[in-house]
Amino acid sequence: KELDDLKNGNFDDTVIESSKKSLSEALNSMYDKITSLDYWYGNRMVYDTVLSPKVYLERINSVTRDEVMNALNGIKLSATYYLLSKGGDK
Repeated sequence: KELDDLKNGNFDDTVIESSKKSLSEALNSMYDKITSLDYWYGNRMVYDTVLSPKVYLERINSVTRDEVMNALNGIKLSATYYLLSKGGDK
């Protein structure tokens, strides 16, 4: 139900803004340590998307409510259940 609510736009824009702020703080803190930047660029090279944290943050900050909802509509929940015996026979 919660995912359906989100898909239908039943969330406050402050959720998006709060997420952007949190990501902004995390990305900006990377400039405090050279090891953080080294880790950042190393990972970016692995995924062949070498963007600076600043450029990445600009892209995050440009995300709109409609884009978030479109992304949410691509999510499909699935579950896997395992049945286990209580003991004895397996």
